[in-house]
Amino acid sequence: DVDGSVRANYNQNVSEKSSNVLELTYADGEVKAGEVVEVVMTSGDDALFGFQFTMDLNGMELVEVIGNNITEGNVAVFGEKMTMSYNSLDALNKNGEIFTMVLKATESGQVSDMIGINSGITKAEAYVGESLEVVDLNMRNADGEAMFALYQNQPNPFTEYTVIGYDLPENGEVTISFYDVTGRVLSVIEKDSEKGYNEVRVNRSDLGANGMIYYKLESKEHTATQHMMLIE
Repeated sequence: DVDGSVRANYNQNVSEKSSNVLELTYADGEVKAGEVVEVVMTSGDDALFGFQFTMDLNGMELVEVIGNNITEGNVAVFGEKMTMSYNSLDALNKNGEIFTMVLKATESGQVSDMIGINSGITKAEAYVGESLEVVDLNMRNADGEAMFALYQNQPNPFTEYTVIGYDLPENGEVTISFYDVTGRVLSVIEKDSEKGYNEVRVNRSDLGANGMIYYKLESKEHTATQHMMLIE
């Protein structure tokens, strides 16, 4: 699903999405413009059978992706974003390494500030275990610094309440705003949050609307948007 049009091709076998998060880990570091670096993504989950995501490439160009028989057909580049979708009949975790991205820096900076997983084009999710449980996918550098990420609410669609999860790279206040399809603001939540994983419960009564609802998470330096469905 490198263009966001379909889910992984074994979609008929996956189980319902859980509230779990699978994190890909990598080694952070500084790069200089013109430098080619290898970013190795690893996972401690020994039952990972597939994944898909969108990744921002800010000041980076993708040279290639290697490992686990990943081919050009599994990857697509859209300007400063890349998408990847891959699955296997066998667990992907071999010595912890899932895949390696070869990147060329077009400007100097910190790797963790230049790449990040999201659902901008292809939804970020992974498939784990024999039942191919669908979980959210995120990335974290090896020093333990969480990336900024906004996850799909669970359950979705929902009737009475739902829970929205998100990751922050540092402690701070966030704002979660809710909009209908016309852009009308339905509700705004301000919340002091901690570094790492956080979540907030949203009730039907908080929104006062049905149908498609967009929610936007804003921190001091980051913004992300998702959508959800509230039904009768």
